[in-house]
Amino acid sequence: MFGPFTYDQVAKRFPFFRTNPLGAVINGNGLLRPINDLSFPHGREEIPSVNSFMDTCDFKTTWDDFNTVANFLKDLKEPVLLALFDWEKAYCQIPTAPDQWPYLMVRDFDDKLLLDTRITFGGVAGCGSFGRPPDAWKKLMLAEFDVMNIFRWVDDNLFVKRVNSQTLMTDVVKRLDKLGVKTSTTKYSPFLLEQKYIGFIWNGTAWIIPSDMLVRQELGHGRPTGGGAHLSDPPV
Repeated sequence: MFGPFTYDQVAKRFPFFRTNPLGAVINGNGLLRPINDLSFPHGREEIPSVNSFMDTCDFKTTWDDFNTVANFLKDLKEPVLLALFDWEKAYCQIPTAPDQWPYLMVRDFDDKLLLDTRITFGGVAGCGSFGRPPDAWKKLMLAEFDVMNIFRWVDDNLFVKRVNSQTLMTDVVKRLDKLGVKTSTTKYSPFLLEQKYIGFIWNGTAWIIPSDMLVRQELGHGRPTGGGAHLSDPPV
């Protein structure tokens, strides 16, 4: 974000602009994430929100859910190695168009204005807008490296390669750095037999539901759980 600016300063640059209140949510890691509330004002038909003009069908992208990953691994006839890649502050890496900036102004707690020039949390088109660059990124990675597949869930990515493939994640990260794609060092990992991705532990041809997830699912059903379970296990 750029600023803070006064209203007069912004008016000299943009003949028309609108502001949204600055909000925040707490991430799963405990860090605070700022939110540009593009659904503001709520419930006032005379002042439509920025989100009300957005059609999410115009921002379609591809995400790989549990079934997509499970079906791929289930059909494998050979062992594979898995690696993780996470986009560092993913939304912040994707800029918005300058002609969109007048609609992305944020009012801070001192009644000053901030200019949000990146894809924002709080916009209904944010997820799809972010997904389009990684769609192209995935095709590029598949073309340049000896990997079988890459699965994506927003900023989390699972690389799959054959055991005899010489591809290293260090080489992938170096290439991405040249492309301007920043990596989260806390979630990046080399190729291993087993990885945790979208809440499940995968190891090529077997996948395990973590025991803590089983406990949450079984609460109220009176069935004991523990130690994790393979999806191929029969129901209790």
